[in-house]
Amino acid sequence: MKYDSDQIKQQLTFQQVFDYTAELGGNPKLDPGGGEVFVAHTICHNPAGSGSHKLYYYGNSRLFKCFTQCGDAFDIFDLTRRAMKVQRGEEWSLPRAVKHVARYFGIAF
Repeated sequence: MKYDSDQIKQQLTFQQVFDYTAELGGNPKLDPGGGEVFVAHTICHNPAGSGSHKLYYYGNSRLFKCFTQCGDAFDIFDLTRRAMKVQRGEEWSLPRAVKHVARYFGIAF
């Protein structure tokens, strides 16, 4: 079964990404500025529940942006890969992360 990562990203709602980030230990909070933006712990390079609340998700671009140590911008699949590396010490391939996210949300192709 082949998954289309762009198609998966387009199917995910803001709320789903918010909830998934919480599941990864990011403790997300809506940005007080409004819009489809939330901020979470920097789980891209810190263990779950630690680090500063400087990992932003922007619903319009469907990208995360870290405003601390790594300073990178990335999608939900790279967030998954980074979180698994930090939290479990596991190196996940991009296809594995795409498959995991698709299955997590019950998306089949």
